[in-house]
Parts: sequence; C-alpha cells; structure tokens
Amino acid sequence: MGKVDEHGNVTEDLRGQILGQLNDRLSYDQLYREALSDPELKRTREELEAAMSNAREARLVVFELFQDLDRFSLDDYKPLADLDAGKAGLIAFLRAAVEDQGGRYREIDACRFELTLDPQSVPTLCTLDRDLAQTDDALVLMGLDHPILCRLSERWRSAPPAGIGAVAKGDLEQPIALGVWWVQSFGGGAGAGAYIIPIAVDLEGKRAPAIEKRYRDVFRTPAAHPVFQPSERIDLMHRHIEPTLQRELSYRGIASPEKGYASELVAWVEVC
Repeated sequence: MGKVDEHGNVTEDLRGQILGQLNDRLSYDQLYREALSDPELKRTREELEAAMSNAREARLVVFELFQDLDRFSLDDYKPLADLDAGKAGLIAFLRAAVEDQGGRYREIDACRFELTLDPQSVPTLCTLDRDLAQTDDALVLMGLDHPILCRLSERWRSAPPAGIGAVAKGDLEQPIALGVWWVQSFGGGAGAGAYIIPIAVDLEGKRAPAIEKRYRDVFRTPAAHPVFQPSERIDLMHRHIEPTLQRELSYRGIASPEKGYASELVAWVEVC
C-alpha cells in the first residue's frame, strides 16, 4: 500500500513509513567478515546496539499505532450507517411521547409530519429533511438538538424508577431480566460518546445474548405478569447485571482508567 507517481514509480510506501526499522535485516555473514578486520569488535558492537535501538523504537511506534485495534467493533458504527432506522426511531419516540401527554402526531406525507404537544398547543409542521426545511420557512427541522425533542427526552429520562419497569411475554423456558443502560463516556479518542447497552441475564446470572441483540423487539411484545420478587431483582442487579455491565464497558473500551463515564438504567424488562 502506498502512492505512485504518474510514471508508476513508488513515492510513498506504507510499510516502509509505518514499520520503519522493523523491515531492516542484519547480515550476520557481513558482520562476521567485518569482525575479522576489527579484533576488538567495537564497530560490530556499535552496529548491533544501533540496530537493537532502532528495533525497540519501531516496536513502540507500531504499538502506539495499533494498540486500540482489539477494541474496534463495526457494531459501534452500524447505527451511523443506517440513517433510515435512526429516523424511524426518532419518529416512533416523538409519536409515543406526545400521545402520552395528550398530544397528537399526524403524518402528512413521506417527508412532513405535524406535532401537537398537548390539547392546548398549536400544531407544529415538522420534517427530518434538512434540504426541504431550508426551502420552506413554514417547516421546522426536527433533530436531536431541537427544544421540543430535548424537552421530551429530558422528561422521560427523569422518569421515576417505578415507571421504567415492564414485563413482556416472550414464551421463554426461564425468565430473563433485561436492563437497558444509557452510558456516557468522557475523555478523548473514539471511546467518547453516548451508548445504549442492553444486559440480559437469567436468575443464575447467565447472559442471554439473543435477548440483548433484539432488545428493541421486547418493547413491542404483549404484556405479562411479574415473575421476579423484589429481592430477586435487587440480587440480580447487584450480583450479576452491574458487574456484567462493567465488564462489557471495559471490553468495548468505553470505560478505562484514562476515561470517566456515567451510567443510568433507563429500562427494566422482565421477559417470561
């Protein structure tokens, strides 16, 4: 990998620039012949020390360059690539949030919708299309930083603990406790940002990855009756879910000694 000029000659060689002295190879035959003319081995010793010094420096450079590759995960970038899914999630939240407080969501066409926050409010004509909003002054560009969405998000983020629990029917052999966490990481690098982390375990603390991967589907299943006792919920939280969350954050590079983070439980669902 590298660059060539218009004549096909190599102008930049990635291997040579990045790996540097790691590409060097010592010729022991040549060193032996030169040592014969240098009985004290002074020059040979200096060359060996210089080669070893260059190799150590190159190793440190390569380590600094690739040290975070083991934490790289395409899963962190999938939400950014699937913009349609993100927009659909935003619309679903707006619809549910305004209808819960007596308002109304009305779809006008594929790009425009109308929001009425409560029975006394005037309808607001909105869109998620930035280009369309720039051409129509009557349209409000709705996004994560819009005051309406911020106000609704803050309302539901500050919901009391008793209001974030639910029981879903999943036709499972044994019940599963699903905790959905909102985690914010502080510090430089790619690990800084906000994340939604689902942690699902059974009564013995064994993780249920199938539930975690499709945790959104749990909120669309029929309701059921509670299956865990209050003492069991507390035990699951302190003995299994919270330690599992810590390990997950460490494994994904979200939490480390160099970074601070804040975690908040935003949903508790018992799937039975």
